[in-house]
Amino acid sequence: SIGAWRWLPTAVVTDPEKELFPGVFILVLAALAVAAHARRPDGSRRWVWLYAGVACAGFLFSLGPHVRIWGTLLTEHGPYDWLLRMVPGMNGMRVPARFAAIFFSALSVLTGFGASVVLSRVRPATRPSVFALLLMAVVADGWAVPLPTERYSGRGRPEDRAVAEWLRDSPPGASLHLPIVTSNFEEVHYQFATLLHGHRIVNGLSGYSTPLQEYFRLPQSLLYDYPRFSGTVRMLRALGIRYVIVHPNDYNFTQQTNGALKQTLEGFRGSGQIVREQRLLGTNAFELEPWSDTVESGRSSVPIPPDEFRLSVSDARERLQYLVDGDRDTRWIGGQEGASWIAARFERPSDIARVELQLATRSLDDIPRELQIDAADGQGASRTLYRATPYPEFIGGFVRDPQYPTIAISLPPNETITLSIRETGVSPGRWWSVHELRLWRRQ
Repeated sequence: SIGAWRWLPTAVVTDPEKELFPGVFILVLAALAVAAHARRPDGSRRWVWLYAGVACAGFLFSLGPHVRIWGTLLTEHGPYDWLLRMVPGMNGMRVPARFAAIFFSALSVLTGFGASVVLSRVRPATRPSVFALLLMAVVADGWAVPLPTERYSGRGRPEDRAVAEWLRDSPPGASLHLPIVTSNFEEVHYQFATLLHGHRIVNGLSGYSTPLQEYFRLPQSLLYDYPRFSGTVRMLRALGIRYVIVHPNDYNFTQQTNGALKQTLEGFRGSGQIVREQRLLGTNAFELEPWSDTVESGRSSVPIPPDEFRLSVSDARERLQYLVDGDRDTRWIGGQEGASWIAARFERPSDIARVELQLATRSLDDIPRELQIDAADGQGASRTLYRATPYPEFIGGFVRDPQYPTIAISLPPNETITLSIRETGVSPGRWWSVHELRLWRRQ
């Protein structure tokens, strides 16, 4: 409730943006307008009914997809849910309660009609006084003063100011602030500091989060793969992140208890990819090595049709056909115990330029932690073409297509009869999923 009614207890605890009670006096005037114009023959009746209909529609939509009255669920498929299913783009509206703006607008018109009814029934000499009383009643009904506000220094928090001054004098590059998940909206501090240093950041706070930020917030994201944190740092570098700022005081109790802060600091220091570390008023600022891996250029490549090679797998042979069925939602599943593999055998030697392993949203946790790709030639001699933690390749595919990311691995020139793709990492309890396998040949 608002205004003069703020002291009244509410039936349920709710967010401030959902406290939409307009006040008693406005509702009384609006009801008076509808009652007085219900049978009037003049043209004002249709306008009253029109705005009454708009007000009712705005009110119903503001209840959201699950209609509740005083905390009691009436239906799981309200009018807003129908609108959400039929109108493209409606899923971009974050808070259904904001439909109340339409309700309030129509209610304001009805209030005007109601006030005109009251004024028409008093003597002309007293109308100014009655109008003033009506106006005072409306203002009192919605009086909400003082509005509490939090003071915020234009220089930001002292530690953020120190980081901003350090970044301002540093070479261009994006920055990542950790922890990525905070308890008290510390992301706002990180975001405000960009006004002081001008570097782009990965994390911030707004009505919408980027898919990358949402992924990093997942407990199972690669940002928390501490046993392979060197691969995590390579992933950050591949994204163009040059600076990582660790805020120890912004880690909540759970994060500090489970060792997230300690393992993060140790992971960066032990990665061998740090140019410098700076201690700045309680924060740890890391500058990462610039990303320098280049994609091979020169000869073009073409996709290899699935009928030109024969596949075999270590696990789930009944799912083998899903690797090349063209359906991005079906998948082959192996394990991450260091023994799962996929092999492709060709009738004649081929120069395999690239291997693509496509995933999907539901299998983001099934990324191979360590991957080895070997090629055997016509004489049976084997050669390792790739052996690494494929996090940079995964994050590149994720940025391109968050719903169906593809791990694309470029290979050096080769003459291959049998190509073996092995998951060599050990992550007990995890699956290795591949929704589509695509191979490319150099021309």
